[in-house]
Amino acid sequence: MAMLPCGGLICQNDKKGIKRPIAFFSSKFTATQRNCATIEREAYAVLFALKRYRHWVLGTKVIVVCDHNPITYLTASAPKSAKMMR
Repeated sequence: MAMLPCGGLICQNDKKGIKRPIAFFSSKFTATQRNCATIEREAYAVLFALKRYRHWVLGTKVIVVCDHNPITYLTASAPKSAKMMR
């Protein structure tokens, strides 16, 4: 089975409003996580990034950008599964 990576970065706007990356991360999913649905893996990646950089983002306004469009439904409506609610 192919290794599925989880990755992300944190950016900051400079004085001209251009987003500049300041930190990157990547991790491999465990065997259990590889069996999860795509939306669950995407949600995990967002949570993983926020937890990893909590010392930078705690108490600030954060904009999460994701290339997986269905993840936006998590903020628009209540998820159906208990795992997604957590």
